[in-house]
Amino acid sequence: MHSKKADVIIIGSGIAGLYLAKKLEETGTSYLILEKRSKIGTYGPRVVSLETIEKLGITPDKLIRPIKEINFYSPKNIKISKKGEEIRGYTANLEEIEWHVFNSLKDKNKILFEHNVTDFDLESKTVKTTKGDFTFKALVLATGVLGVKFRDKLNISHPKSVFCYAVEVNANDEITTVLHNDLAKGFYGWIIPLGENKIEIGIGAENLQNPNQKEFHNRLFSMPHLKKYRFHRTERINAGYIPTSMIEKKSNHNWVVIGDAAGGEPMMGGSIHKCIDEAKIAFDVIQRFLKYQTNSLEEYEKKWEEHFGEEMRNQQKIRDLLDSAKNEHFDLVFKKLENQTIEGKGLINDLFRNIVVNLKEHVK
Repeated sequence: MHSKKADVIIIGSGIAGLYLAKKLEETGTSYLILEKRSKIGTYGPRVVSLETIEKLGITPDKLIRPIKEINFYSPKNIKISKKGEEIRGYTANLEEIEWHVFNSLKDKNKILFEHNVTDFDLESKTVKTTKGDFTFKALVLATGVLGVKFRDKLNISHPKSVFCYAVEVNANDEITTVLHNDLAKGFYGWIIPLGENKIEIGIGAENLQNPNQKEFHNRLFSMPHLKKYRFHRTERINAGYIPTSMIEKKSNHNWVVIGDAAGGEPMMGGSIHKCIDEAKIAFDVIQRFLKYQTNSLEEYEKKWEEHFGEEMRNQQKIRDLLDSAKNEHFDLVFKKLENQTIEGKGLINDLFRNIVVNLKEHVK
């Protein structure tokens, strides 16, 4: 049986793989996406910046609601807030965004569903699937955080991750972050509004062996501010891992790893803006590679560092400081800030810096 050929083979049709496909299609580059699932779409509430919305070219009807208020709570339920008439971003369903990018593709037959990748060989430039073999010039892994076997095959590291557990309930609230290092060390608790009388409340934590939903359910409803929703009817449960660090090596001669497969932001985990920016960088490098303007996709490492390096290091410093703080430190800082104007133009990361600046005097 003959192998099917494409200049670029993408494994995975999440937001990173789809956005890369969109860029490749615009230039007429030969590509195929191999997807083990039977359809597009990963359900998950997300917070999306205005910049990302502009890059995606997505209209407000595909989004859930604008963000005008962002709240933070300390372990003792002390609140600090940033609110106004200015729209700072939107809440959205990742599934809707993936469908938006999918529908922008002219040739949807380039996405081969129910093609589970079983192996690949970089020397022969071949990918083996349950439905046949494929040959490539450039291989892109966009397999998500759980693409363990592929990273093992490449002999590269795995990203650090946190386990997250969330429930959707009938209630109204604003975008909220709750800090509590006894219950949610390595991440935090949160609220994401999902529309009229519907919110997602969740918690993430690291370094847990074999986490189970019952344990996380109890943790979630022990969190300040969030515990008031304990007796609200649960409409849906969402659980899984999200990456909070980057893998050490993201590319080599003829392969690149992008999206959650390559890791996530220390503060926000897997983010849509990171996925689409990495897809854009990969596209630029792949174009040069296919035109013989560079002899290796390893150039991606340099381009990634130029775009993300400083921001990722700054986020890691914030994450390290937050993780080393005690709950009483958070309460002291929140008490100081609760009646002050919180500075910051963007979403959660920008506002976190107010907390971190004041934490430094308490955390050695």
